[in-house]
Amino acid sequence: MQISMYRASVPVFVRALRNLVAILKKAEANAAERKIDPAVLLNYRLAPDMFALTRQVQIATDMAKGCVSRLAGVEIPSYEDKEATFGELIARVERCIAYLERFNPAQIDGTEDKTIVLKRPTGDVSYPGLQYLLGERFVAGGPRWKVSDLADHMDVPASVLDGEQSLLEDRGLVLTAEDDTVAPGRDLGSITLAEILDAIRHETPNPRRPEPRQLPPADNAASLADDAIRASLSQTTLRDLLRDPEPPRAAEAVG
Repeated sequence: MQISMYRASVPVFVRALRNLVAILKKAEANAAERKIDPAVLLNYRLAPDMFALTRQVQIATDMAKGCVSRLAGVEIPSYEDKEATFGELIARVERCIAYLERFNPAQIDGTEDKTIVLKRPTGDVSYPGLQYLLGERFVAGGPRWKVSDLADHMDVPASVLDGEQSLLEDRGLVLTAEDDTVAPGRDLGSITLAEILDAIRHETPNPRRPEPRQLPPADNAASLADDAIRASLSQTTLRDLLRDPEPPRAAEAVG
């Protein structure tokens, strides 16, 4: 089924932003009821290294209007980041919603292969429209990981993961956003674990590594095991892992 770039972008962003307006109004009412200075909530952070609520709302509107504008090929409107009250933040979000609702399907549909160029400090980066849209939606709605963050979390050198990131980008499985966070290059339901395995199992000549001895029985057994594992992984997508916290184990796949 062909994706509608309009339906995958404008209504999705509008719905999320309307929900954000409702949340902000509830927060404003709660602060008034409990006699809390609104600035306390507006500057609140869930973690020390994250942006405060005000900045998070500003980023949400920037990402929505930026994504749709790039797909439609129009200039991105600039909003001043000077909101200091709940009312001002709500007005900013409603302004963004009104902007998005001016677009129609004819402006967005058919941009799957359109080249989208992002300006980054390290240089321009370009993505096909579909890859950009899906990754942008992920970044807007899910946890944001940088390779350095992931390396710290896994307790491995970042240089190890840099190479794997490049391999996944070459296959179109991930993309890097403007803030250097990594997002899926396609919908999670269309990326199988087998594709990821194939991407990182690259054959790179290594002069320091001796040629392995040929042991036909062992090689045949390893090949059968690998085929069984691959068959299992080809039936499992990243979306499946979100529903099932335990990925298929190698022993079960071979058996």
